[in-house]
Amino acid sequence: CGVLFAFSNEIGAAVSQNSSVGPYIRLLAPVVPLMYLDTAVDSMLKGMDEQISVMRYNVMDALLSLAGVYILLPVFGIKGYIFVIFASEVFNLSLSLHRLIAVAQVRFDLYERFIKPLLCIAIAVLLTALILRLGWLPQQVLWRAASLMLLCAGLYLSLLHVSGWRYYDT
Repeated sequence: CGVLFAFSNEIGAAVSQNSSVGPYIRLLAPVVPLMYLDTAVDSMLKGMDEQISVMRYNVMDALLSLAGVYILLPVFGIKGYIFVIFASEVFNLSLSLHRLIAVAQVRFDLYERFIKPLLCIAIAVLLTALILRLGWLPQQVLWRAASLMLLCAGLYLSLLHVSGWRYYDT
């Protein structure tokens, strides 16, 4: 999400000649972790024999999304559609995550699971942006975008390691 948000114009230029691609990548970047988490939570629920709950939430989500597109798309165009995407993901993830927490009886460490990774990606993005401004990356559009993503990912993982981030509970 951090890479897509911070370097959306560079990534957009690498994948399309259309200059309006970058702003849409930036706009949709925050929904990427929600989509990932929703898929992971749904998979965990299915593994815990909660397929009926997952199906119920997905059907409700699909119906609300369909209604949202039907109502908002003619009035607001692409902005309405993007709103439906965000609302749909938040709705589905909220239901699934609530069910997972209830069924698995897990505790969620907000600092370890959200704040620490957010700080690490912010620092990694800032360092990568500094390197970009210094002109130390390739000039060719595709190589520049790839370098930005790889450098930022490497810095992010290094910062997580240095910060002692736990990807598992002991």
